[in-house]
Amino acid sequence: MLFRKILLNLIVGFYVFPLFLQIKYWIDFDLNLIERYGSVLGALTIGIFGDPFYWVISIVFSVMILLPFQLVKDHYTGMGKSLSFGKKVFALSLLISILICLFGSFSNIWTIPWYYNFIYIVYAFGFGLLFTTLLYVMVDRYVEKGKTR
Repeated sequence: MLFRKILLNLIVGFYVFPLFLQIKYWIDFDLNLIERYGSVLGALTIGIFGDPFYWVISIVFSVMILLPFQLVKDHYTGMGKSLSFGKKVFALSLLISILICLFGSFSNIWTIPWYYNFIYIVYAFGFGLLFTTLLYVMVDRYVEKGKTR
């Protein structure tokens, strides 16, 4: 079970999350990624792993979001309680919101009125819902099933 948690969290942190960040390039219909990188595989590997900040973004996401989220889930599982899916979405969204508030407080507070930043709360909830669902399907189902036996 521990191996499954570690491996799948690393896959999410080092492949799925950077792929998720690249969605803006996939949605931009003026940019043909196949033409730019030569193939779909090239677009997935060069487009994601060719980013100079790939390792920094992946490590920060894994350590500051996925690790605390997994520790919260493990804490409740260790106490014999099971977090509902909604509470997991809320916990991950809260972690992301805290990180957004910390980084956003010194990056754009002077250039944008503070109330424009509420859209990031919606983004954090969507992000939390997506990644909680993904982690539930990949990890939590099997871990929780193994704990009830």
